[in-house]
Amino acid sequence: MHVLASDQETVIILIPKDLSHEDRMDTMREIKSFLLTYNKIYHFLKVGFYQVEVSFNKLIGTLLKIIYIEELDFGGNKIDLRIVISEEELLGIEVEDVIVGSTYYLYHNKLYLKEEDLTLATFLQLVEHARIVLSEEMRQVLKYGKKVLIPKKVL
Repeated sequence: MHVLASDQETVIILIPKDLSHEDRMDTMREIKSFLLTYNKIYHFLKVGFYQVEVSFNKLIGTLLKIIYIEELDFGGNKIDLRIVISEEELLGIEVEDVIVGSTYYLYHNKLYLKEEDLTLATFLQLVEHARIVLSEEMRQVLKYGKKVLIPKKVL
């Protein structure tokens, strides 16, 4: 589990496992069980009602956007989750170091790799020292960024 972003109302979590099932109800049960189990350990959800937007990515797994909606009217110490399964998430990575032979997008003086240009091994190598970029921002990068190829060095 990797927390991508967190503030008072929203937490975005990356789970490096595909939690999707053929039956959507099985998927929702597994995600609910996952969140409640981890919350018992890490206490990252306060009492209240949440909407959990779930998307999947073939490269990295499951992405959860947990949005705090409100306190529960009936009181108590309960956490209620509304699970919403959405489409596949487009991802990219903002990198600091370049890999020769790769195609990047230059946007606001930063380099980005799009998901299609990444292998799982490359992603795992870069993710520790890079920032994962989600759909909205990655669409901006692809639309307005300049495509740059870093050629392989020839000796």
